Amino acid sequence: MAKSKRSSKQPKTRARKVRRKAKAKPGLSPKIVSYAVYPALGVARVGNAPVEYFMAPEAPGVLPNPDGDVPGREPSWHPGWKDAQGRIKRQACRFRVYGLDAKGRAVAEVTAEHAQIEWRVHVAARKAAWYMFNNAMDLGDYAKESLMRNAGIARDKLAITPPICSISGASTNASGRERQYRMRGRIMGTQSVTLGELRTDDAGRLVVLGGSGDAASFTDYLNPITTFANNEGWYDDIADGPVRATIRLANGETHEAEPAVVVTTPPNYGPGLLGVVTMYDVCRDLFYREGVGGGEPLPRPERPSFTDDIYPIFERLSRTQWVNQGFFMLFGDGSPASFNDPERIARLAKLGDTPAQRRQNARARATVFAWFRDPNSSKAKPAKIPPFYGDAFGDFSGLPNDELAVTATQYAFLRQWAAGDFERDWRGRRRPRPLSTLAVSAQPEALDRAHLEDILGGPFHPGIEITWTMRRASMWKAPYRLELLPEGEQPSDDYGPILRPEQCLGEDGPLQANGPGSLTRWMGTPWQTDSASCLSGYDASYYLPLPSFWAARIPNEVLSRFGYERSADTKLTEAQRQRHFSLRAYWLRDLAPDGNARRQDMVANWWKLGVVAPRPAPRGKANLSDSRVVWIETGRNAQYTKDDPTRRQIIAAERRVGPALDGQGKADSHLDGPKHAPPEGEDARSVPIAKRRRRYTREDR
Repeated sequence: MAKSKRSSKQPKTRARKVRRKAKAKPGLSPKIVSYAVYPALGVARVGNAPVEYFMAPEAPGVLPNPDGDVPGREPSWHPGWKDAQGRIKRQACRFRVYGLDAKGRAVAEVTAEHAQIEWRVHVAARKAAWYMFNNAMDLGDYAKESLMRNAGIARDKLAITPPICSISGASTNASGRERQYRMRGRIMGTQSVTLGELRTDDAGRLVVLGGSGDAASFTDYLNPITTFANNEGWYDDIADGPVRATIRLANGETHEAEPAVVVTTPPNYGPGLLGVVTMYDVCRDLFYREGVGGGEPLPRPERPSFTDDIYPIFERLSRTQWVNQGFFMLFGDGSPASFNDPERIARLAKLGDTPAQRRQNARARATVFAWFRDPNSSKAKPAKIPPFYGDAFGDFSGLPNDELAVTATQYAFLRQWAAGDFERDWRGRRRPRPLSTLAVSAQPEALDRAHLEDILGGPFHPGIEITWTMRRASMWKAPYRLELLPEGEQPSDDYGPILRPEQCLGEDGPLQANGPGSLTRWMGTPWQTDSASCLSGYDASYYLPLPSFWAARIPNEVLSRFGYERSADTKLTEAQRQRHFSLRAYWLRDLAPDGNARRQDMVANWWKLGVVAPRPAPRGKANLSDSRVVWIETGRNAQYTKDDPTRRQIIAAERRVGPALDGQGKADSHLDGPKHAPPEGEDARSVPIAKRRRRYTREDR
């Protein structure tokens, strides 16, 4: 009987052994013939928060969630663009591998579930070893030659060039504490500089984090800050370089994916706000006009879509109201030219149902189109829009590119729209779709577009992220994918003591292929000095503080958090709420007032400035906003707001003196401010209503 029992259990034992076998990796589609890394150009951003970070946008219009990688929240009401100590979080860039079919279409995303992926990243910071910025070298007769930065010092001592950094597996270096995944180099052979680190997520995708925003003098003495772009003896940790991936399949096959590029840029102080001209617009215009990499130009749509090609230009003009007072007056909520007005947009989006409506709508379209600056004009048109400075500003006067124009493609689309030749597809603003909800075949394009739209497309003087070199066809291997040097090869930093425009643009110049540090070396050094210099409204005699440079990334005038909270107080009169809502504060008001002192202050205190982030629009009888979302200044350092007597004055006027003069309220001699305030660091939405009414000296964070 005992033998019989053992015999009866044997099949179960074998079954358990079968279940314990390692699960085979799922197979990939046989349609896959090649592999590629996406996004082809990914954007990380510096920040000095040592632990917390968030992912870069991964689909057009989907705002990142700074409190965690939760897709699909648009817009984000989270306050967490900074950590609890007020330090700016880094924006990480996530790269993926896709398997492509014979026509180059994505068939599947390849993850650690399918294969072993070895990632290799080779970044560098070359600003100190490059040439000075004077102006864009593709401006023809107006382009200027450039001298070397830090002349007399060997170029290899000035370029910060960490070795290639590799990583593989899932959830590798999840804590960020493993030193072998940090990208470290040296300047002058002695000073160590960290340009970022690598991690992988739980699917084996690559996560690249940039540096901490550091800038310093590399000499034995502190070189003074003297200019916006070319400060001798200085370096920063802005960097870029190739991203490569090797895929090892379960059957032993090994494949190299088409490589990508990561670029680390300064922080985005206006998350969710896009330039009227984005880098995606600049690149799309190039690829429609010229073939790259030996290919034909991309086919341009026969007619523009109002929803996808026309309305975004209008929306960006109106959204810039949250970072510039002049835009608020021209295109802001309540303005006759506000593009947030649903009725106005409805008229612009259709031809009209009756002959009278068609004539009226045609006049409206023609009037709006006539306001835009023609990019092919031979004359300066300073009263045209968009009201931004141009590539030639500051070097010459009276040139057509003293002010920024939309791209030739955008202008052609606007012309067709004005003539009534457009797709009448308006059903309201297109709702952004998170990457995970898109078909696999659509994900690579979404990744490319999301990252390029998050970069400003001008003005390039030199720019705040990357610059004019992106509009040169020689830079590209294929649409949206840059031409790269062979793996491990460094670009040259020495084209002689002077770099001339004709040499720069020539076949032997620096624009023929890209390597570690090629994209960011053209930018101002350090990045903080340019951010504190290129602002808006340089002519104080103008009625409006216009033109602007890079307001969507480096704000000019903002709605403070205190002003937002006062405008939301329904106990105030509608007129007083409107005053608070319309009052704009100078974003750099906490730094030294002007010149090199302000630039030096920015180097030390860049992380203390506020981030202009979306919040729900105030509600009430007053029609304060035409939209559901407003952008307000958040995270402003408490040291700048704790001793503001004017806040106590306005509270006294609104809560005590005013009601008393009207014969209402009780006598109150405590006019220095309320007796109670919410705990430090507490967010408005977490404070009970009864306590919110006493939040009048709350720090404007």
